[in-house]
Amino acid sequence: MKSVFLFMVAGLITCNLAAQQTEFKWVTASTDSAIYERVKAAFTSELAPDPYDPKSNVVRQLAKSIERIGLRDNSLLVVIGEKESTTDPYTVSRAFSLDLRTNAKFPVRSKGVEWLWMWRFEKVAHFTSADETDVTFQFLDCTECEAERLLGSFHYVPSTGTWEVRQWSKEDGGALVIGSDVQYGDAGSLWYDCLHAVSDVTGDGLDDVVVRCRESLQPNPEKPFKRVTSDRTVLYTLAGGQLTRTVVGKGSEFSSSVQGTLCATKPDSSLCRKPR
Repeated sequence: MKSVFLFMVAGLITCNLAAQQTEFKWVTASTDSAIYERVKAAFTSELAPDPYDPKSNVVRQLAKSIERIGLRDNSLLVVIGEKESTTDPYTVSRAFSLDLRTNAKFPVRSKGVEWLWMWRFEKVAHFTSADETDVTFQFLDCTECEAERLLGSFHYVPSTGTWEVRQWSKEDGGALVIGSDVQYGDAGSLWYDCLHAVSDVTGDGLDDVVVRCRESLQPNPEKPFKRVTSDRTVLYTLAGGQLTRTVVGKGSEFSSSVQGTLCATKPDSSLCRKPR
């Protein structure tokens, strides 16, 4: 009986250690100083102020810092922020994947998801299985411009032990529009009223992403009249073993839960007002 008991205890310890290794966690200088110092050493060049180059027209980034460090297995997700000075209100961020075993590092980026203006962490999510890890975030595509607010995700790939930008769909790539400033064009003023949520909408125990955007056009800026040119809700959920993009219509089985989830994020939104 004693040997059986010891075997069971050893099994529980092994299971607990395995679970600890596969769980995602944030790392800071106070929670794990050794890893934090390794990151500082590995990213010495990225954290150094841009050198002066009299021939360059690019604005130098002089204030750089580590914004976030995430750990999953032996792989780190490192987000570095940089700006022109310590008082500059606009930060642009970049993400990297760092292997703790080999110290190999590389940028985590894709088309449209590389320079992340005003990067902001949203949620750690699990879209395709409980073992998968996604770090969702918001960012702007530019500053001091007609900016769009976008939603992206850094996805951990267990088979390679690295981080990558999740591709939401062929249509969307790695960034979903979740809002915008007024866009000015030949047809008039255009803008998007949007709601989004990262939550279990379908009830399968995994996270989904749902985005509703209503596009409005004001042809003449001197007149208050504007018209809705589109109003679409899109759900990204697990189907057939992968994340699938579905346009949610009024007759969809998820239309009610989708609307409820979205309006819970911003109850005062114009998209949640009942028609009179």
